[in-house]
Amino acid sequence: MRAAAEAVGATALHVVGHRSEAQGVTVVISAVGAHLALHTRPARGYAAADVFTGAGVDPRAAHAVLAAGLGCGASEVMILERGGGPPGESIAERSRSVDYDPIRSRPGSR
Repeated sequence: MRAAAEAVGATALHVVGHRSEAQGVTVVISAVGAHLALHTRPARGYAAADVFTGAGVDPRAAHAVLAAGLGCGASEVMILERGGGPPGESIAERSRSVDYDPIRSRPGSR
């Protein structure tokens, strides 16, 4: 998680984690102008991450670090453009699903 924060240039202020046999792990990093959260569900082979960054910072750099560290076989990125839009425009109007696979995007990979 710290490496993912560093990948998006976030300076970690606080790191909180919790491990549960039944539910996996939850880790939250609060950072200057950003936050990262990770929730795993090993029994389902599932992990979800939230990477909130400032304007102009691509969260896919953190996604690539997390996907590689977790050994993901497949992953999906959904980018939600939060805040800063025209008055009255909804988050859904500014959001998009991105077809991005960090495993295949690394140099030297298939």
